[in-house]
Amino acid sequence: TVVDRGGHPQAVLRDVLAMDLTLTISRQKAYTALSFNSPTSALEGRFEGAYGVPKIDGLVVSAGGLPITAGGTILGGVGVSGAPSGETDEKCAQAGIDAVSADLEMSAF
Repeated sequence: TVVDRGGHPQAVLRDVLAMDLTLTISRQKAYTALSFNSPTSALEGRFEGAYGVPKIDGLVVSAGGLPITAGGTILGGVGVSGAPSGETDEKCAQAGIDAVSADLEMSAF
């Protein structure tokens, strides 16, 4: 799932074999990465306690979400869910960003 700077989904892809739940999780990972301008994997273990930030509806603090930036500006976030691990989710998210990063950098000016 790719979200814009306001956290609104702009593109969503789901494999026919992926569970419907992966759509919700990928959107929440993208939104969390955007909100904190940080990979969601970097947020794991950062918040402690029963009433910490991750308890807010719509946030997911597990690997697979990355912020999308260009020209020093945050443009949105991308979240991936459904791979066997969060590390693999994050690698897929990074591959997607890498595929369009040159275009994003050029359009940022």
